[in-house]
Amino acid sequence: MITEKNKLAATALAGLLIAGLAPLAPPVSAQTKPAVELEGAIAKEQVNGDLKAAIATYQKIAANSAAPRDVRAKALWHLAGCYEKQGQQAQTVYQQIVRDYADQPAAKQASAKLAGMRRGDRDATSTTMTQRKIEAPASLPGLAPDFSNNDGRHAVYRDHVTGNLMFGDLTSGESRVIFKPNAGALRTYWPSRDMSMVYFLLAAPDGKLTTAAIRTDGTAYREIPGFAFSGRLDWSWDNRYVLVCENQPDGTRRPVRISVAAGSKLDLRWPERCIQMFSPDGRYIASVDSSHDAGGIFVGPSEGGSQQPVFDDARLIGWTRDGRYLALDIARSGAEGLYLLPMKDGQRSGEPVLVRYGSFGIAQTFANGALIYEPTPSGGQYSTWLGTLDSDGRLAGWKQWELSGSKRGPYAPTWSPDSKQIAYVTSANAAGQNTQVVRVRDLATGAEREIYQGGSGEMSCLWATLHPKLFCGEITTKGMTEVVSIAIDSGRIERLGSIPGRNLFLFGEPSDQGIYMASRPEEDLIRWEIATGQTTTLGQGRVNMANWVIASHDGRWITRLQGGKTEIRPVSGGDWKPLAPGSTQMAFSPDGNWLLYHDVDAAGKQSLLRISAIGGQPERLGDFPVATRIGIFSISPDGRKIVADTLRPIEVWALENFEPKQ
Repeated sequence: MITEKNKLAATALAGLLIAGLAPLAPPVSAQTKPAVELEGAIAKEQVNGDLKAAIATYQKIAANSAAPRDVRAKALWHLAGCYEKQGQQAQTVYQQIVRDYADQPAAKQASAKLAGMRRGDRDATSTTMTQRKIEAPASLPGLAPDFSNNDGRHAVYRDHVTGNLMFGDLTSGESRVIFKPNAGALRTYWPSRDMSMVYFLLAAPDGKLTTAAIRTDGTAYREIPGFAFSGRLDWSWDNRYVLVCENQPDGTRRPVRISVAAGSKLDLRWPERCIQMFSPDGRYIASVDSSHDAGGIFVGPSEGGSQQPVFDDARLIGWTRDGRYLALDIARSGAEGLYLLPMKDGQRSGEPVLVRYGSFGIAQTFANGALIYEPTPSGGQYSTWLGTLDSDGRLAGWKQWELSGSKRGPYAPTWSPDSKQIAYVTSANAAGQNTQVVRVRDLATGAEREIYQGGSGEMSCLWATLHPKLFCGEITTKGMTEVVSIAIDSGRIERLGSIPGRNLFLFGEPSDQGIYMASRPEEDLIRWEIATGQTTTLGQGRVNMANWVIASHDGRWITRLQGGKTEIRPVSGGDWKPLAPGSTQMAFSPDGNWLLYHDVDAAGKQSLLRISAIGGQPERLGDFPVATRIGIFSISPDGRKIVADTLRPIEVWALENFEPKQ
């Protein structure tokens, strides 16, 4: 029980505690109201043990711009202490004290705390390896942790309500705004390894792109001179540079190093190796010799010059924090696992060391020593569902399909003209080699067979309308798309030509005379004439997988995603008009009169809906089997079946203390 005597003692103790942060505490009568509130909060924290009430008061004082600077700094210091008592992360509060109150005694104490945390991070490498699942706190709306946007403790994300770029604490659930873009302008973003900076991409209504960098505290915004780039971005460990692949006029891509402060560009003059990682000391860059994500591993100087091979076939994860190893995902004898390749002065210095078996191909290392990864589910990242439609086009039910291999992306199966077979592209891992294969399935019997095996590059295929064959495009390491036809019965291959760029097949003409593609890096809609090999640009702009351009079977309509809406216009030209809520899961009915899509109904139920191509009110056809909103549809030519590829739930894990001891 707290007596009056105890209360007096608490007040005296609070005064002594405050005196520890200031040379002399003034008499209570001379103190400002925030200073008196601070004394009371300290008493609640350290005498009464009421951390919740103390935290609320500390936060109030710190946010009060009229309060004296020394009082606000002390409030933040005690706030950080409360967080630590609750087992929460307090690093960002200490950083705020050092950054905003450098002239106050509390800044020196906060600096010492941060130094201790950094030592603790380094010492953690000597403890037992641990792994834990990364979850998004409910208080951070829109946060979906992935391997690149969080370090296991903090995350950068886009608020799904406001569209703002946010910084969130995964432990406390607290967040702050980093940047407020115009509606729909924020395209994508890449946080630095220490989570202190973000490089991001903005799009104006006219399609003009702007790249910029900003600190995660919302300061030091700067725009980077614009240039077209693609692929994975990598920050240097000191946050001075980023690595990207610049798109070239001939359709190839070339690695370049960009100075974040100056915006200057260094052409590294290497082949198209667009997954690349800085070493912690900034002296070297490791990269993959592949058009996709696996291949030979090379290392070269970050100032340019020749790269030397260090391993024959792997997926590159990144350097360990101490720079002694390259973390690789290697498949040996069909068993995939995380390996560490010893490195010294940019050269391989030993054989790879197995850390543990498992799927680590989608992963990244961070400055705090954590390896954040997304294990690939069995059967690939996408699950496949077969729906049956009745004569009125209404849904009769769904069943899940298990297709062979591992599907890399939501590339919908392509239907035979009689609706009795499908063909699809999948990945095969044979003897540690990752290749793309084309398989055909008979819907009546479920029998499957492989009719083509390609390389490791991205592939897309379309079933010809008038002939028993497939048209397929395979992206090569030289930035070209090789087009082939594959006979369904015999598997006979005919090479039809090459197209500059990394092109994705979208749809074909009923006459089998032309193929429509998303042309990359230009990101235009193009038509490629099969007989002549001539390419015609239709000038749509930004027609890529993020826009999910699809067309009706009869060649009348084309849709795209724009600003979170599905828009429609005639293929022949005209203005884009809004049609339905934005969804990547959509397809036209065979007659081109309806657009089917996945959304929630008025009751919040996952639904398959349809809307007339000329507009109107949507109509519910039935339930949708999953809640995930990422995937793609494909409707059979007879309009009786629908295949939905949907992203499986992603799990994100942090692996810590995995490096061998010194």
